[in-house]
Amino acid sequence: HVGPAGGAALAAAGCLANVTALRLYGHALDDGFAALCDGGGFPALVEFRAEGGAIGDAAAEALGRAMHFPRLAEMAWESSALTPVGAAAILASDHLPALHEVTFRGNPFTPEACLRLAAEAADRPALKLVL
Repeated sequence: HVGPAGGAALAAAGCLANVTALRLYGHALDDGFAALCDGGGFPALVEFRAEGGAIGDAAAEALGRAMHFPRLAEMAWESSALTPVGAAAILASDHLPALHEVTFRGNPFTPEACLRLAAEAADRPALKLVL
């Protein structure tokens, strides 16, 4: 488990500056990942994938507000703890200019929530949204 102090320390160390893909499987590190995002730990990141586990809204909201992901183009949240609130934070972000594909498969979204997310993404015509 990487908590907030560990995430902040990793971001400050600069050792993640050249990481282009990050895949988290079955992890529970919302707070630690938020600290990484807030600290600018991944400026070269192109692909992010969270699959399974308890990573969810706090991490998604951190990604959405962080200004350190100018190259992040593909993102997937599959069978995670993400809710429509976290998904909306990603889709509404002005800080992810390269984002062109987002997958929210296997999360417990209602059909109504999926429609709201599709409407949220409508102002980004180049974005491929997979629900």
